[in-house]
Amino acid sequence: MSGTATITHIFSFSGLQADLPTTPVADAVDLGRFEKHVRNRPDQDVQVLPLGQIDDVVVASTDVDLVLTSPTVQVWTEGTGLVQLHLTHETSDAAEEVCRTLSILCHQRDQLTMSGRSLSDWVAELAGIPPTLSLRQDVLQLVSVDRAALARFEGPSHEALGVLYRDPGGTYDTLGTIRVPSALNRAGKTFLAHGRGVVLMCGHSRERQNTLRMTGSEQLFALARARRARASIEAQLRSAQDHPSLSGPWKDTAFLTELADDVRRQRVVLSLDVRAFADGMFMPELIIDDFRASFAASLRLDEVTDSSVYLVDTLADVVQSYLEEAKLLASGLEAARQRRWQLVVGVASGIAIPIALLLSYFGVSSAITAPGDRSIFDLGFYVGPWTVTASVTVLVVLLSLRQHRASRPR
Repeated sequence: MSGTATITHIFSFSGLQADLPTTPVADAVDLGRFEKHVRNRPDQDVQVLPLGQIDDVVVASTDVDLVLTSPTVQVWTEGTGLVQLHLTHETSDAAEEVCRTLSILCHQRDQLTMSGRSLSDWVAELAGIPPTLSLRQDVLQLVSVDRAALARFEGPSHEALGVLYRDPGGTYDTLGTIRVPSALNRAGKTFLAHGRGVVLMCGHSRERQNTLRMTGSEQLFALARARRARASIEAQLRSAQDHPSLSGPWKDTAFLTELADDVRRQRVVLSLDVRAFADGMFMPELIIDDFRASFAASLRLDEVTDSSVYLVDTLADVVQSYLEEAKLLASGLEAARQRRWQLVVGVASGIAIPIALLLSYFGVSSAITAPGDRSIFDLGFYVGPWTVTASVTVLVVLLSLRQHRASRPR
């Protein structure tokens, strides 16, 4: 005789642009003895909007329709625009029924409709926000079965592996990527096993289940943050690949300076918003931490973060080399501009100074030295002043040209 399975589907979204009337996770979810650890954290990034139990939801997929009976809905946020839908409902714990539900709501999540609306629009409508959410790829499904079914699943059994792989008809000779955290498994009492997208548990208290759900949720948030930072970094590196020399925006020192600031921000994101957010330092509880470390390994969170940090360092080196080259080029252009202005000033001086000399000479001359019947352009009569003027003009121009040539880069 089959029992009951409680399934929580966690769907990931981005693009939250509205404020939600959320509360701290410790106020919205019963964490039992684990609550004090959550409240002692220096930050309260994860917030919850409890929407309570709603009417039956018809899930229409490409294969078959499902009816989720009186599901409970929560919307979780983390302060940077990422959102999770936590959808909890009960069904039979028969492997075929559980796997069918898991498969449809995971593999067809971008095609199914919830009571006639897409998953993103349905969540936005429930939360009372504009339909700006975008469905992301991360899905986590937690399945909790009654303690009476423990003997059917612990081990994990073949039936348990079918649930974890969302395929009850498969043949599994080994665990493969399935993990069984030792602290959460006690023979005949408790069982938990998980892969990347499904957690199957039995015999654990409601408070522990909620804490495990919170821990898995934080890991998904951390992974989403890492992916977002990684996408930004890769986009900039591809742009640099398209401009192997100083061209396009990569010759603009203002752009490069702004990009250097963005690189620093991405380093902070990977250090603070990913590593520190998901390392479990403020949850000093061995059982929960065993699950956290095991689930993070399944998600390859450390590997993703390390490779992202490497890409950030690479981008920083690229930006620095482009910035130095751009500054050198800008310095050369500024020097050339200054040389041109020096030449212009020199030539202008070569013209202005002789004219000033002539005006000074004729302005103070008497009728004897400058008779009124003589034109100032009479070079034969005014040979002295005009010779001095011509000499000064040639001297100033030659000195300006010499200075211009001497200031050219060699």
